[in-house]
Amino acid sequence: MGQWICYIISISFQVAGALILLVNSLKKGKKQIYASYFANAPKHVFGKDGMVTLEKEKLQEHARKLYIDRVAFVYLILGYLLAVFGDIGSNKKFVTALSVIVCSTLLLGIGNVIGKEISKLVYNDDRMVDGETVMSLGMEMLEMDDN
Repeated sequence: MGQWICYIISISFQVAGALILLVNSLKKGKKQIYASYFANAPKHVFGKDGMVTLEKEKLQEHARKLYIDRVAFVYLILGYLLAVFGDIGSNKKFVTALSVIVCSTLLLGIGNVIGKEISKLVYNDDRMVDGETVMSLGMEMLEMDDN
């Protein structure tokens, strides 16, 4: 009975941890993508209207990373929950390990495709962001010259 309770608590910690990461990832969304977009350059130029254009290709790449993280958290949760029902039994460990490698490789590919497709759907064109939003992310803005 003690081992069963320990097992329940162990899986519960893992699922709760993955859920916390997933929920925090869902809260950040657009702001995290914008922060990632601007992270490589300390200063950005905005036009006279106070807006910055974000290129869709770069947005999609940064969004893809966020969506892949979300897929990973879902994979963790499902993996922990499915572990409750699993048992290798008398199957050979080598075949089991090889099967895990093949299955993991497929899931990695699927996760990458999911992240890429969602980012293309959500960020299908360039975005205009105002200077205040950019500065709220801790970035410095430079005003465009008249020349």
